[in-house]
Amino acid sequence: MGKFIWGLFFISASCSLQAMNTGNYYQISQVYTWSDYTEGTFLVLLKNPRQSTVDLCAGGFWLDGANDKNATVYSTVLSAYHSNTKVRIYADENQDWSGLSSKNCKLKLVVLEPK
Repeated sequence: MGKFIWGLFFISASCSLQAMNTGNYYQISQVYTWSDYTEGTFLVLLKNPRQSTVDLCAGGFWLDGANDKNATVYSTVLSAYHSNTKVRIYADENQDWSGLSSKNCKLKLVVLEPK
């Protein structure tokens, strides 16, 4: 019963996001964090993502890590990176981070690959 409820939650969350997603699960290749001038923004790059992801979010996925509401996302990203767990990312391709010259998408949801 618990798996069914979580499944419904995930489906409704995915549909309500109206966001692009990476389609499959990928390893995180790099995580960038900067000092105080970006106010805690971090950037996530995936290892060998599909071409449609590269077309929409060539520079990776960003999120404001200084916002305490995003701390769990940052923690999940770091955990996945260190454990080599694959992730599926949902992001808003219309919210580019002006701090970089490449096209970046705002990270909305990180889903860890089921074991």
